[in-house]
Amino acid sequence: MKAKWALVFLLETLHLWAFGIWFGGLALLLILSPPFPVANRAPFFLCGLIVLGCEWLLRRRYRLQRAKALGDSLRQTLVLAALFIEELGHNGRRPTTATQHALEIAQIALLAVVAAISVWLQVAPPVGEPTPLTDTNKEQEAATLSNPTKPQPSTGSKPRLQRRRR
Repeated sequence: MKAKWALVFLLETLHLWAFGIWFGGLALLLILSPPFPVANRAPFFLCGLIVLGCEWLLRRRYRLQRAKALGDSLRQTLVLAALFIEELGHNGRRPTTATQHALEIAQIALLAVVAAISVWLQVAPPVGEPTPLTDTNKEQEAATLSNPTKPQPSTGSKPRLQRRRR
């Protein structure tokens, strides 16, 4: 069990570092792009692939909480969209500076939304809020106790069944 938690910690740390390099590098490249028009963007694409791979390996973390599972799926979709935008700049004709800036701004906007979703996913539930399984168990227990047709566990003696003699 400790090995599983160590792997999760390692993957989340790798995800954080790769996302930081990708997002920060793109922001820095957007600021410094006029002096450096031709920049090697392959490390950013590689970091994007690492982020996507880590998210895919950790995709089952939120399977009991539907809202967080949907948020995680949306985050993976936005990472794919950002990777697609990254690839648009490399394929086809050489983009102009204005087109390159527009692609970088769109990619940074997508990554900012990914960062916001990641923060929301990491926030713990408020104190006193029951987990989904505990809440379901309490509802089932309340429904059982309020049902008058079922015998209650604290009622008197149970009827005994008699065996037939041969």
